Amino acid sequence: MLKQLPLDKRRRFIYAEISYFSVWWEKLDETQRATVRRLIEDGQLEIVTGGWVMTDEANSHYYAIIDQLIEGHQWLELQLGVKPTSGWSIDPFGHSSTMAYILKRVGLTNMLLQRVHYSVKKHFAREKQLEFMWRQNWDHNSSTDMFTHMMPFYSYDVPHTCGPDPKICCQFDFKRLPLSKVRCPWRIPAQAITDTNVHERSHLLLDQYRKKSLLYRSNVVLVPLGDDFRWDTTKEWDDQITNYQKLFDYMNKQAGWNVEAKFGTLKEYFDAIWERNDVLPGQRPPGFPVISGDFFTYADKDDHYWAGYFTTRPFYKNMDRVLEAALRQLYTCFMFSQVIVQDMFTGKQVEAQVNPVWEDWETISDTRFELVFVARLPAIGLRTYNVTAVSKVVATTRLGKVALFNSRSFNKQTKSVFSVVIPPSPELLFSIENAYMRALFSPRSGLLQSVTLKEDDTRVKTELEFLKYGTREKSKDKSGAYLFLPDGEAKPLVYAAPLVRVVRGNIVSEVHVFLPHVEQVVRLTNSPGVDIVSLDIVNLVDIKLEKNKELVMRVYTDVTNHNREFYTDLNGFQMQKRRTRPSMPLQADVYPMSTMAYVESESTRVSILTGQALGCTSRDTGQLEVIQDRRLMQDDQRGLMQGLLDNKRTANKFRLLVERRQRDRVDKLKVGGGSSSNTSVSFPSLLRSLVQRDDAASDRHGNAERRSPRHAAAQRIRRPR
Repeated sequence: MLKQLPLDKRRRFIYAEISYFSVWWEKLDETQRATVRRLIEDGQLEIVTGGWVMTDEANSHYYAIIDQLIEGHQWLELQLGVKPTSGWSIDPFGHSSTMAYILKRVGLTNMLLQRVHYSVKKHFAREKQLEFMWRQNWDHNSSTDMFTHMMPFYSYDVPHTCGPDPKICCQFDFKRLPLSKVRCPWRIPAQAITDTNVHERSHLLLDQYRKKSLLYRSNVVLVPLGDDFRWDTTKEWDDQITNYQKLFDYMNKQAGWNVEAKFGTLKEYFDAIWERNDVLPGQRPPGFPVISGDFFTYADKDDHYWAGYFTTRPFYKNMDRVLEAALRQLYTCFMFSQVIVQDMFTGKQVEAQVNPVWEDWETISDTRFELVFVARLPAIGLRTYNVTAVSKVVATTRLGKVALFNSRSFNKQTKSVFSVVIPPSPELLFSIENAYMRALFSPRSGLLQSVTLKEDDTRVKTELEFLKYGTREKSKDKSGAYLFLPDGEAKPLVYAAPLVRVVRGNIVSEVHVFLPHVEQVVRLTNSPGVDIVSLDIVNLVDIKLEKNKELVMRVYTDVTNHNREFYTDLNGFQMQKRRTRPSMPLQADVYPMSTMAYVESESTRVSILTGQALGCTSRDTGQLEVIQDRRLMQDDQRGLMQGLLDNKRTANKFRLLVERRQRDRVDKLKVGGGSSSNTSVSFPSLLRSLVQRDDAASDRHGNAERRSPRHAAAQRIRRPR
C-alpha cells in the first residue's frame, strides 16, 4: 500500500481493524509513518469504523463494543489525529441496531452492512430500500437516525460486488488471471485488459454496474474491491489497479455512456450521496425510507440460519463476560480511588449459616464447611469481617437443614453435625422459600415447577426441563460452529430418578440435582437485598461424551404471551420483540441473548437473566428455551474448517425473575387502544437492573458470579482436627 498509493493520486484504499493496523504501524520507520499520514490527509487512505476489531454484533455486550471502539479511536487520535466518519461492518453474522446507535453517538454519520438474510435483501432490493435511515425502536423523531447502506448480494468478495451476476463479476477479479492459484468457480477466467478487448470488457462490466444501480435510489454505485487475505502482494496491486484503471479510463472517454468511474473511499461514496440529494452529511435524503429493528437471524441460503454461533463455545463466552466485568470494575476503582474507604471490624456478630461441603454426591465432609453470611457494604466501599472458631453454639449462626431425594448410597449411620432427612414419599412437591417467594420442585426430577409470589399469593408455572437437539443425518448439510440445522424438535433427556440434594437455611436455600450431562443448582437467598426476588440457577454442563447433540434448558410457564411473542435483548442495551413463526424452520426463531429474554402477558412477566451470551428461542406460548452447549462432529463449510470437539465443563449462570405487571403501567404502553404487544418497544424492569449478573467475582461452582451490595456472601472454611 505504501508503495502503490503514492504512485497515482487517483488510487484509494480503506482499512478497518486497528488491532491489525497497529501491528503493521509498529514496523514502519518515521518516513513511512509520515507517508501514511499524508495519504490520510490527501484522502487516498481512509480508516473506517476505527474499532480495535470488527465486533460481533450478536453476542457482544455493549460495554465490550464501546471498550474496543475507545481502544481503536484513542490509538487513531494519538498516532494519526484521525476520527472516522463511516462504519464498515461487512462480516458480523447479522446486525444489531445497538451498533448503529453507538456509532451514531461516537460521531459517525453513516455505515455499511453486508450479512443480512438473503430474503430480506431481496425484499429491500425490490422496494429500493437498500439505503435507509436506521432508527431506534424507542425514537419518536429522528435523533438516532443513522444513514445505512446495505450491500445487496451474497458476499463482499469481488464476484458478488460489481453486479447481480457473479460469473461475470469474477472475471474482473484480476487476482484470478490465468496461471494464478486462485480461480473463478464458474470456469471463466479473468482477462488482462488490452487495447483489443477493452471495449468489450468495459461494456460487460458497466452493464453489471447499471443493473446494480437499479436497486438503489441514487445514481451513485458503490463497488467494493477486495476479500479476505487480499492486497498483500505487489503483483495483486499491479494487476488489480492497472487493469481497473484501463477500464475506468475507457468508460470515462465514451461520451454516450454517461458514466464516471473511479476509485474511491467509503467517505467519498457517502459524500456523493449527500451532494446528489442536496442534504448535509447524515441527514435523510428525500424519499429514503426509515427502518427500525435489527437484522437477526442471518441466513445465507436455503434454511441455513447462522443461529448456532450464538451458543458455540459457551465457556469462552462466559470467560469473556467475566473479564469484561472485571475491567469495568477496575475502571470504577480507578475513577473513585480517592473515596474508597475500608471499615474495620466493629465486633458485632452477624447472622450466619453453615452448610455442608460434599466429598462426593452423598458424602458430607466432616472437616470442611461453607459459611454464609449477609455482608452489608457501602457504595464503592469495603468492609472487613473476621471469622472466629468458638467452643459453644452461637445464636446468630445456624446449621443448614439437609434433605436427600432418590438417595442410593447415603449412610444414615455416618456421624455429622448436620441432620439429614430422606423423605419417605417422593411423590409430593417440595419447596424452598424466602420472604418474597416460594419455589416448588419435583422430587422425581429435582427441577423447578412453579414460583409463588407471597405478596399476593400468585402462583406462576415455571417448569424446567432439559432437552437435546440432534442434527440432520441424511443430508450433507449439518449443524456446525455457525449453523444450527436440527433434525426436528428437541427431545427430552431420558434418565432415572436423579439424586436431589436440598439445603434449607435462614440465609440461603438451594436444590442441587444431578442429571445426565448437567448438574443444576437453584439457590434462593434470604437477605435484606434485592437478590431475594430472583432464583439463582447454575447449570454445570458437560457434553463431551455426546455426538452431534445440543443441550437446551426450557422453561414452561402459564404466561399467555400474545401471538407467541417474546423479547430478547440486543447487546444488553435494549430489548427487541420476536415472534415464533410456525411456518418457518425452527432455527429461524433462534436469536442471540446477551443478557436476558422474557415472555409476558398483561399481568405477568417471566424473565431469564443470563451471565453469558447464548442462543434463545420460544417454541410455544409461554415458553423460553436457552441452548446450553453444542457438540458437533463436522465442519459446516462456513470457514472454521473444524467441528466443535473442544467442549469444556461450563457453569452457565442464570437468574429467573417472576414479576407482576401493574395494570396502569401496562395501559400506558398500549398503542392506539390495542394490546401492548402491538409495539416492538419494551423495556426491562428496574428490578432486572438490580439483580442482573455482573460476573466478576469467583463463586463456588467454578465460574464467576457477582455478589451485589447487601448480598449473602459464601466462604468455605476447614475445621481444625
